[in-house]
Amino acid sequence: MIRWVLPVLVILWATVVAAQGIPVRSGEHGSFTRLVMPVPDNAEWSVEPSEDGRRLSIAFETPGVRFDTARAFDRIGRDRIVGMSATGGTLTVDLACPCVSSVFLHDNAFLVIDIREDEAAFANLTRGLAREEPDAISTTVPGIARDLSALRLGVSPGIGPARERVPALPGMDLSERLPDPARAARSDPAADEIGRAIITNIATAATDGLLRPAPGVLRPGSPEGDPDPAGMTAAEPGAPPKPLADILRESLSSFDGRTDGVLSIGGSPCTSADPLMVETWGSQDADMSSISGMRADLFGEFDKPNPDAVLAQAKALMYFGLGAEARAVLALMQTPPPVLLGLSHAIDGDSDPGGRLSGQADCPGPVALWSLVGGGDPVPGTPIDTQSVITAFEALPSHLREHLGPIVARKLHAAARKDAAASILRRLQRLHGEETPAIALVRGEIALKDGDAEAAAQVFLPLARQKGPETAAAVAGAVEAAHETDDTVPRDVAELSGALAREMRGSADGPSLWRANVLSLLNAGRFEDALSAFVDRAGIDTDLADRTGEDLMASLAEKAPDATFLTHVADERLPSLALMPPRIIEPYVRRLLGLGLPDAVLEAIVLVPAEARTRAMQLVQAEALLRMFRPEAAELLLIGLQGDDALSLRAEARAAMGDHDFAQALFSRLGVEDRARESAWLSGNWEQVVGSDDAMSRAAQLASEKDGGPETDDISLAYAEALTAGSADARATLRALLDETRLVEE
Repeated sequence: MIRWVLPVLVILWATVVAAQGIPVRSGEHGSFTRLVMPVPDNAEWSVEPSEDGRRLSIAFETPGVRFDTARAFDRIGRDRIVGMSATGGTLTVDLACPCVSSVFLHDNAFLVIDIREDEAAFANLTRGLAREEPDAISTTVPGIARDLSALRLGVSPGIGPARERVPALPGMDLSERLPDPARAARSDPAADEIGRAIITNIATAATDGLLRPAPGVLRPGSPEGDPDPAGMTAAEPGAPPKPLADILRESLSSFDGRTDGVLSIGGSPCTSADPLMVETWGSQDADMSSISGMRADLFGEFDKPNPDAVLAQAKALMYFGLGAEARAVLALMQTPPPVLLGLSHAIDGDSDPGGRLSGQADCPGPVALWSLVGGGDPVPGTPIDTQSVITAFEALPSHLREHLGPIVARKLHAAARKDAAASILRRLQRLHGEETPAIALVRGEIALKDGDAEAAAQVFLPLARQKGPETAAAVAGAVEAAHETDDTVPRDVAELSGALAREMRGSADGPSLWRANVLSLLNAGRFEDALSAFVDRAGIDTDLADRTGEDLMASLAEKAPDATFLTHVADERLPSLALMPPRIIEPYVRRLLGLGLPDAVLEAIVLVPAEARTRAMQLVQAEALLRMFRPEAAELLLIGLQGDDALSLRAEARAAMGDHDFAQALFSRLGVEDRARESAWLSGNWEQVVGSDDAMSRAAQLASEKDGGPETDDISLAYAEALTAGSADARATLRALLDETRLVEE
């Protein structure tokens, strides 16, 4: 049944490729990154690396072919592959390292490319660069800017001067980089010290990736082609020399395209508290009617927006938690304040797409709170000033605390600030005098993320059976907790997940309810319905769809009945096995082997690179080779594996190769006496077979006895009678042996 699976997939892939282009998929496999793409029918292809190993060109010589890279970075980072670009039938892959690539064609259907670092090439490249002239930057860049952008290689690679333990930079004489009239400024030690400290910190920030040099940017207001954008040439005769600090400022301003004299050392400066004092923009005693009264003041003479009135109404709207409405009002201004635009997204509990407040969660003041809320999803280790977050949170009016509290608690927990997250929840509970459903929901979510699925289920199930704004999230959480503990999803919750998944498909809870519906159906053993629900995933995030697809494949391999497994093993609606991680492929191939399909096992395992195959997968592969009467290949695969399970397979391989002596020794070591006696019998070691009261033992006894012929020619009647009796015993033993080893007809 399995042999026709891949030919069918080839035909289907060819049809899809012709209509939609060649989708480029990817996956991380530890020491290497894998790219997988289907090959059009009868297409000629080539993969050409660049000489420095930093670029791959993949080409298909088929008219009309194009590459689809929309999902190429869904499951990988940019540690090895930094970018992809497609032109016609050629895909260019830009690499972040001197890399080597392994390319193979899987069953004429998929082109697979494994990319890993080439440490030897990287070392050679580093040594080669280190021998080059250090001053390779264009002479049109100011001298100090050239120092800042110099490339450092070796033990401590980076950009700009190396950081020292003291602010000064020994060995770097700024006077050599300055015009003669400016050297007089060297008499100002304070300016000199400031300059050196600035250069050191700028270089550190550049090395950490916080600065991006732009030496080709002209100063605003400078005539195009100005050969002296920073004013570094000699001053007019008689003019006083510029102080060193001014020259530093101007040089650095030309370096990054700024002329306002403001330098950001080590990242963006922190936003002050003044534009973020939301608690001062209204009164809890007021109501929304106060906002409607402001509309008359929005437009002044000639129907032009009144900036002061626009700001006042926008702030009043944000005080009441209406961020989207505040943005609509701010749009009346020609240049709305960026801080208020970012704050309007945070007020709604959303991430600011403009990133106006991002990266300031570790700043003092209220910006820490708003950066946390509106700055995207944090990760463990994200710098956060938790005390500033809690202080700013406590200063908010009660309705904003109630609205933003769960969001703040979730983000603090995601950043591994569990104590701070618990503090926010306690403050919310004191605000209401009890644990509200919203607080309980966050507590359940935190328990689930911490791995305590049983405690999470105890929180989610009561909430799921209540009608309220938390019901949808509680249903999704209850199903997720049951999936983690492998418990049965209550029937009412399962039915509710299906109904809500259809009803709330386009809502914020839609994706989690879609996954809950798929998992509920799998939990109930309704695999066909689960697969149909999985296929209907338009608008679902790629990561969530991939994670659910892995759960679907694991359920098929581990829990589906044999008939269901065989029915769907070739189902084109399933996720591609080539993109599954080894933890999914392992139970899958075990199931194939258990159903007597060793050839399908080998076809599946070849999708996993040798270095990524687990020990269990190697054992399954060896057993499949044994069942296909390839003991030599199985023996080679088992070399180096320890354990009784590997030893048992080696014994079987040796027995299949006819090495019964070695097989007997291995079986005896394992304590498998029946197989040891069988190997001893086949090798003629009769003394290892005798000792039991069975036909095999008696036959071995007969075979090991010496010839009982007469010692003289005088044959007596007694001897003849004994010989006749012995022959009868031998025939009886052989008959019993044949009966015990008779093959039963099926």
